[in-house]
Amino acid sequence: GDICPTYTHGHTFQEEWVTTDFVEWIKSLPFKHAWSKVVMTPGNHDFIFEYWGQHEYDMLNHLTDGRLVVLRNQLYEFEYLEGDDIKKMRIWGTPYCQQFGRWAFMRPSYRLRDKFDEIPDDIDILITHSAPDIEGYGYVDWDTPYQRNAGCPVLASAIKSKKPKYVFCGHIHSGNHQAQE
Repeated sequence: GDICPTYTHGHTFQEEWVTTDFVEWIKSLPFKHAWSKVVMTPGNHDFIFEYWGQHEYDMLNHLTDGRLVVLRNQLYEFEYLEGDDIKKMRIWGTPYCQQFGRWAFMRPSYRLRDKFDEIPDDIDILITHSAPDIEGYGYVDWDTPYQRNAGCPVLASAIKSKKPKYVFCGHIHSGNHQAQE
């Protein structure tokens, strides 16, 4: 998440930037296989992704030649070959974050609970923009007045309940970024 430049949050600018610069970057990536994809979830600076409907998401998929999957509280499944066995990978992506201002995808705790309740029990990977309040992963350690625990307890509860194999999160620009099992 937070793929859009932060010097302006206007919809017109973000839409133009995503459909040109970002699309060209996705298409320029050196994919190893023709079926390879970038799987992402938007962030709180990506207002255009909250504003868009399915038509625009389909257009973005088309513009990237099918190389980009944007998950907005959604599941993405794909099959892959491991030796002689066909395996299935299940990825859930959610952009929602606890509210601390008027940013995209921010919701109060009771709404987050509803969003995170949609996470399936049997996923392999959970991609979130919000950081969970687990072992300090949401701690902002900049030497500023913003130094605090910004981890989301509602997300932490969902992770503990759903037990995904892997969790990848963003949002926090400092602090502990590597979890141990």
